[in-house]
Amino acid sequence: LSDLLKLPAELWLICLICICCYCAIFPFVGIAKNYFQVKYGLSGTDASNYISFYQFASAGASPIIGFVVDQTGRYTLWLILASCCFIAIHLLFLLTSIPSYVLTIIMGLFYSFLVSGLWPSVPFAVPENMCGMAYGIITALQNAGLATFPLITGAILDNYTPSTPSNVTTIITNVTTTVLTTMMPTTTTTDAPTTGATTGATTTGLPVTTSTPANFSFLVGDDDDSGTLPTIEGFKLTEMCFIISAGVSLLACVLLLIVDKARGGILSASPARRKELVAARDEERQALLNTDDVYSPKGDSA
Repeated sequence: LSDLLKLPAELWLICLICICCYCAIFPFVGIAKNYFQVKYGLSGTDASNYISFYQFASAGASPIIGFVVDQTGRYTLWLILASCCFIAIHLLFLLTSIPSYVLTIIMGLFYSFLVSGLWPSVPFAVPENMCGMAYGIITALQNAGLATFPLITGAILDNYTPSTPSNVTTIITNVTTTVLTTMMPTTTTTDAPTTGATTGATTTGLPVTTSTPANFSFLVGDDDDSGTLPTIEGFKLTEMCFIISAGVSLLACVLLLIVDKARGGILSASPARRKELVAARDEERQALLNTDDVYSPKGDSA
């Protein structure tokens, strides 16, 4: 607990940026299939395929964008850019009819900017001996946010999903029909008595009943369009939640920039300048250690 109190403000701002940015992306991806079906009239298959464009764009762009960020430094500025773009993307989803696959590709690209500027900044924001704990705290808070935020968006969408008593009635009707169909013959044939070829026994001409197999397809969700979807108003409210989350992230990025500048600007520096700041910081620490050695008690010789 005492170590937590020693962690700098920069780390807590990075945690807030991580939580809010990730909550503006991954919960959206979770509802995007139904959202695209309702907003764009896509089939379930097409909507799922368009969502995958986000992963493909991020996977292809991350090495290139990571290289660019390494060469330019200035992590805080990239975080500000990513947060602004997430706000813009959700506004475009909310207010325009730009094709969904275009916006998901753009989201994947700027997700690469986010991770390229976020995670490398941690070692420069905390003391070296606290780096592992810092990553653990960020990951724990990130997962807590990703576990909580979908509960909020899910509650909103549930509230805007039309009630479907007809679905229950349909299931009951189908079950009843299946049972009755099973009990009633569908085809009946009466043949003349036949003699068994081996035993010589005679089989009387009784009706032969063939029952229709039970059809339980109504209990299995359709991959293309399962159940009743939320209305577009519900999805608009969730978009507002994503915009607010990205907006909080942008505010945290600006605060991080201000705090970092006040403390030397290592997170906002170019690579060359960052090396100078790290070297100066290491020299200062070494000087403090040397001072402690000089004034440390030697003990009595007696």
